[in-house]
Amino acid sequence: MYKEERPQLVIVYGRRSVGKTRLLLEFLDGKNGLYFYVTRGGEETILCELSRIVEYDFLRDLGLRILYHFFRIFG
Repeated sequence: MYKEERPQLVIVYGRRSVGKTRLLLEFLDGKNGLYFYVTRGGEETILCELSRIVEYDFLRDLGLRILYHFFRIFG
């Protein structure tokens, strides 16, 4: 899956304290990828946080603003 040329989404869930976060962070080390941990919260809170992380990790060099409004309009 990592060798695909197009973006991929992986959702990992499971019991607490079994190493899911560590596994993902180790895999992403040195790769172009995004780790987003969803806490409990409303849709608006989660989308705002995801937008902030996407902007910081991928779009900062392009000088683009937070994508929150895009997600609100088209999401």
